[in-house]
Formats: sequence, structure tokens, C-alpha cells
Amino acid sequence: EQGETFIGVYLLVLGWLSWFGNSLVMFVLYRQRASLQSTDFLTLNLAISDASISIFGYSRGILEIFNIFNDDGYLINWIWTCQVDGFFTLLFGLASINTLTVISVTRYIKGCHPNKANYSTIHKSYIISILIFCFFIPVMIMLFSYVSIINTVKSTNAMSADGFLSTRQRKVERDVTRISIVICTAFITAWSPYAVVSMWSAWGFHVPSTTSIITRLFAKSASFYNPLIYFGMSSKFRKDVSVLVPCTR
Repeated sequence: EQGETFIGVYLLVLGWLSWFGNSLVMFVLYRQRASLQSTDFLTLNLAISDASISIFGYSRGILEIFNIFNDDGYLINWIWTCQVDGFFTLLFGLASINTLTVISVTRYIKGCHPNKANYSTIHKSYIISILIFCFFIPVMIMLFSYVSIINTVKSTNAMSADGFLSTRQRKVERDVTRISIVICTAFITAWSPYAVVSMWSAWGFHVPSTTSIITRLFAKSASFYNPLIYFGMSSKFRKDVSVLVPCTR
């Protein structure tokens, strides 16, 4: 009991100090918004992600230990679950790590290569870092995963010839593979033009405003087509939707 109370007090004090300190940073940067430099926006992003960790990462532990709302555990067992807490902590933690990585690159340029430490170089390093960690690496992981799926399906087809898999199992494997390939292809198709234009612009080449706008709008479509892919290619998903929305039958 005393140990839990100590942990609760620790989380409460640390969370409040973290929230207050990072909120102060955000307020100061907001007051100076007219004169912010490119690196200041990285500091702002770090403050936002750290403040979010102090809110989402500590709240559940505090609520569970002190039972502030006297709700017999309903809030932490059904709403603010461990999965929700872990998701937000991981999300904002990754944001902080990647922001710190970009900050370290800009500090390296300014400290070790001061002659190159201008806005153009820092902007270029920022764009390249974002493209590497938020586009190229995820795309490589997706390609590796889906190629592995294809190879696995081929091997299971060979096994099915010996009677290990039924016809229905083979159909399920084929459907999963097709959906995976289409989703991966759609993501790369939507984001690749924007990635190329961003890289092109970062290296100092002129990009027409119309091209820039079109690639941005095309990239935003990535949030739209996945449900259409599920509905169009997955009979199970269509069946589940028809139960909820009878007019789709």
C-alpha cells in the first residue's frame, strides 16, 4: 500500500512538473511565433510530444492508485485501458525520439560544420530525415513483409498439394495476400510523388506550385482508400458491414 502511494505521488509530481515545464516552453515559443527559426519548431514539437506523454503516460497510473473518481475501476478497465495508455505513450515517445534525432543532426551541422549551418542546409537535413524515417524505412518494411507473405503463400500452396491445406484455406491465404499487396501499392503510389517532390525541393530545385499542391492532395488520399480496398476485396468485411448497414447488401 505504501509502495503504491509512493509510486502515485511520484507519477503525480513528475507528470505535473513535466506538463508545466513543457507548457511553459510552448507558451514562450507561441509568444515569439513571429521570429521563430526552423530549429525552434523542432523544440516546439518536442515540447508538445513530451507534454502529451506527461498527460497520457501518467494519468492511468494516478487514476488507478488514487481511484480519484471512485468508479470501481470502470474508467481504467473499460475506457482508459492499459492498451490505450501504452498506445499513446508509444506514439508520443516515438515522436520525441525522432524529433531528438533531427535536432541532433541540426546541432551536428551547426557545431561541426558551421560554414554549412544555414537555413537551406538545416531544412534539407530535416526533410531528408523525415523521408528516411517516415517513408523509406516504413516502405522497405512493408515490402519485406509482403514479399515474405507471398513466399509463405507459395509454400503453403505446395503444402496444399500434399493435402495439408483445404481449398478454403488456400482461398483465405490468396485473399489476404491480394489485399496486402494492394494496400502496400496504394500507400506507395499515394506518397511517392510527394516524397519525390519534397526531396527535389530540399535539394534546391524549383517545384511549380501546382505540382506541389497536387502531390499533397494526392498524398492526403491515403486516408480514404483503405476502407474501399477492404470493402471491395474482402468478402468477410462486406458481410460484417452488411450486418451493421443493411443498405449495403
